[in-house]
Amino acid sequence: MKTRLSSVRLWLSVALSSCCLLAKGQTFNSDSLRAGDLLFVYQDVDNAITKVTEGKDGAAIDHVGIAARKRGKWTVIEAVHKGVQEIPLDSFLFHNRGKEGKPNVIAGRVTGPVAVKKSIRRARQQLGKPYDFNFMPDDKEIYCSELVQKSFVDRDGRLVFQPIPMSFHDRSGRILPYWREYYASQHLAVPEGADGSNPGDLSRNARVRIVGRWH
Repeated sequence: MKTRLSSVRLWLSVALSSCCLLAKGQTFNSDSLRAGDLLFVYQDVDNAITKVTEGKDGAAIDHVGIAARKRGKWTVIEAVHKGVQEIPLDSFLFHNRGKEGKPNVIAGRVTGPVAVKKSIRRARQQLGKPYDFNFMPDDKEIYCSELVQKSFVDRDGRLVFQPIPMSFHDRSGRILPYWREYYASQHLAVPEGADGSNPGDLSRNARVRIVGRWH
């Protein structure tokens, strides 16, 4: 009984903290946006990515883009299935709406010494590169959080975000059947533990300050 109560309390704690996060900064919008801000997309329900990664305060984060300015207008640089692209901010927000019809987007700001303009230039150098559907550590293709991890540098040109071990396992340590089947279909081993990144971990990084939910 104690174990069950503890589980319930833990679930409530995670749920409440996630609600608090998503409620925080509800008036955050383009007026508060800065170039280089990270725009994290969260889902209303878990998927194969969010089941094996952990977002800030339990949010089911599975995508991230970089806010930028182009010809005086806000854009987002992101790696999606079509490849690395730069699209208008409004399009990004529209494509990432949740059940309520509002953007499921949380804004994060990179803190500490960071060369924002240089980092955005580095991200733009990846435009047109194909999406990395297998999340491999090489530079032939690229996925969303990898774009962030490899683009952001400090004033001395050093990476702001270091690679982390890739995770395809749930909280019990078991690699999800989905990922076993996904890689097996391509005759590949699951790259568990290989160098990489994920948007959930980026949202929890000590160098990222969550500034609010898009409203």
